[in-house]
Amino acid sequence: MKAGRMPPDGEIAQQSSENEKRGVKGRIRGAFGRLKKTLERVTRGSKEFITGELEKVKKFSKYLAREIVALFVMAIVAGIALAALIKSFVFDLLMPLIGLVSPGGNWRNLQIMVGQTRFNIGNFLANLLFFLIVIFIVFLLIKLMPRKPDVTLRHLVRHCPSCGELLLPGATECENCGTTLLDFPEGE
Repeated sequence: MKAGRMPPDGEIAQQSSENEKRGVKGRIRGAFGRLKKTLERVTRGSKEFITGELEKVKKFSKYLAREIVALFVMAIVAGIALAALIKSFVFDLLMPLIGLVSPGGNWRNLQIMVGQTRFNIGNFLANLLFFLIVIFIVFLLIKLMPRKPDVTLRHLVRHCPSCGELLLPGATECENCGTTLLDFPEGE
């Protein structure tokens, strides 16, 4: 075009529509570029967050495993010591008392001979008595152990009566729908 000469109307409309198309395409590309960068930042941050949380879980599980192993070892040692104590009680204190009452005196040496085979009935009865006392003590220990409280998650949270959103205990207003919860009883 020469200076001073006006282009025809069709040419102006075509140029302006091309400019608009380029402008719209440029804005769309820019928006997608910004969205892509934002998603990359969020994804990178999410990966770092998840990696950090997984590392915390891994450290806690290692700590928990060490604690469980230590408790298990202590339980075994305590069980062995308790078994030795009960065995001493049965064979050193209880058996002599039973021997005083029994007609033969030392009933732990009671034997029955069948042909050439000897059956040590007294020793078996002493070990049976030892076993029954151990089982009785274990039963008492289990009965005396404190029970876990009957608290489950459903007792700690409740639902909004209007929208059904989960609510924390003591909430006075639903964060989702704004319902005032003081009008509704706790059981809902």
